[in-house]
Amino acid sequence: MIHLHHITKSFGTLQVLKGIDLDIRQGEVVSIVGPSGAGKTTLLQIMGTLDVPDDGQVIIRDTDVTRLGQKALAQFRNRQIGFVFQFHQLLPEFTALENVMIPALIGGTSRRQARQRAAELLDLMGLSDRASHKPAQLSGGEKQRVAVARALVNNPAVVLADEPSGSLDTANKADLHRLFFDLRDRLGQTFVIVTHDEELARSTDRTIHLRDGLVLPSPESTPPSSESTSPSSESTSPSSESTSPSSESTSPSPESIPPSSESASPSPESTSPSSESTSSSPELVPVGFPDGSPLPDLAPSRPAAPFSPSSTPETLLA
Repeated sequence: MIHLHHITKSFGTLQVLKGIDLDIRQGEVVSIVGPSGAGKTTLLQIMGTLDVPDDGQVIIRDTDVTRLGQKALAQFRNRQIGFVFQFHQLLPEFTALENVMIPALIGGTSRRQARQRAAELLDLMGLSDRASHKPAQLSGGEKQRVAVARALVNNPAVVLADEPSGSLDTANKADLHRLFFDLRDRLGQTFVIVTHDEELARSTDRTIHLRDGLVLPSPESTPPSSESTSPSSESTSPSSESTSPSSESTSPSPESIPPSSESASPSPESTSPSSESTSSSPELVPVGFPDGSPLPDLAPSRPAAPFSPSSTPETLLA
């Protein structure tokens, strides 16, 4: 519905936007985030026809607004674009109902129709009982909801909001955020919201990241990071661990080690496979104590458990 093609904008020698390409679809709630000075508000103002780009196209509902004259552009803006600012910008001498009516009256709607439409929107905002109150008699959250109703009075193609909850407390901020999504669900309304609020940005349908006048690639289109390969590296650990039983099982059972001629403890040399093959050799000569008494029989009373790749020290000693 909204198409921005190669939008550039400079202020003197400072280039704020460096070739922005962006598409907004009907019924989306899109957030634009980025550090201060990234060009977020400038981009929103160009999208809302409040400023003109140095180069590029802004197409809204198949109309290239960069080609419109001043009068045609003002009429298009009044009918197709709604605005919500960080501060409500309500006219203090008019009631809530009258503030909502003003864009409709500017657009040529009759007073009766404008009043009816404004009353419907205030009721939708839960403010029907505050319609006759002036801004000084309203809370901060109520003022912002009146501002949202004013933005919707002409059934615009898109509502552009610049830090709409920046001046609100936590409770009113949450109410306003829920209102945007409720209006999208009820009316199919499109919202483009510049915000520093991370919670709001996470809840939107799509988040546009802006930095140094450029749109950053979305996380979905970036290649996987090195951290994403960790599962595969971790998945190899079982195979390396699985080799440990076989390496441990290559050491012979203490029961299969023959007695040494020097001591009753097994000789380290007898742990080799070759010593295992001689453990049952009949050529071994018994050795006794100096008084001639024989050594106790340390040979196993039963044959050692046969070795297999699945053997463990426990099964060999069983």
